[in-house]
Amino acid sequence: MVARVLRGPTHVVIGAGDVETTSAFLAAFGFTTTGRSALPAEAALGLYGICGITEEVLLEMPGAASGWLRVVRTPEKRVVPTPPDDRPLWPRLFTNTVDTSVEAVRAAGWTVFDPIDCRMLDLGNVRQALAVGPEFLRVGLVESARRGPSILDTGLGALHSEIASVSWAVGGYLGAAASFWRNAGLTAVAEGDMDGNALPEPFLASRTVRVVELADEDCRPPVLELVDLGSRAHVKLPTWPLRPGLHAVAFSTDDLQGAMAGLPDVAWGTVVQLETPLHPATRATTGITPGGVRLELWETLTH
Repeated sequence: MVARVLRGPTHVVIGAGDVETTSAFLAAFGFTTTGRSALPAEAALGLYGICGITEEVLLEMPGAASGWLRVVRTPEKRVVPTPPDDRPLWPRLFTNTVDTSVEAVRAAGWTVFDPIDCRMLDLGNVRQALAVGPEFLRVGLVESARRGPSILDTGLGALHSEIASVSWAVGGYLGAAASFWRNAGLTAVAEGDMDGNALPEPFLASRTVRVVELADEDCRPPVLELVDLGSRAHVKLPTWPLRPGLHAVAFSTDDLQGAMAGLPDVAWGTVVQLETPLHPATRATTGITPGGVRLELWETLTH
């Protein structure tokens, strides 16, 4: 039996040159700003490779216990991807009615492409739309009769769920990447071939891609979706220092040093200690996993 080191991610980290504009884009889906603070220079350098004090904003979906976001300001410019390359792709949200979602996000002033019909690995036939925000931040909106658990099941009347899944292209390292996450304690909830048009890459429209989806035992969102884009040439998009766009999946732990020791295949950075309005009495670190997914570990210290 695999010893569980990690449970499912609690949130995702997004870099932004303009945190206010990025936060406004995410607010169009129902996320609300619940906190903001300066990130001290030591933490900004250790966690994101940024010199000097920076700023972070916390956005949550009301009623959700996980699947939230932290937007961190970065002075770095976005790196334009050259498909196919290995990189974070996008987060997805569930919606009860994708047409209503498209209208709402467009009404807020953002670009949303018309929904398409496609087949996803675990959800079967779905309708999906792609929203594009500042610095080419992309968000998927998925309508499915077979969606996973989310706040849409609670009767709170939300139009969109919390972050339901995070997609990451890992190229020819799919097997090694999936094995790492299984050994860390996540479960492969789906594995197989998926329509390429279910991903935000035009060159995949007529192809299939290999996918492994991983979650904790109760499938708490967000699910981590590892994708092999099917090319023999793999170029890893740099995730250091922090650049605009989807950056990392973040996990909570009760024992930071123990979790790091239990994941020896991760290239860990330094451990930083924080005492800020968003992170009182907290330690954190970041690292790169086999396959190139960047993760963060966060521990709340007890006094």
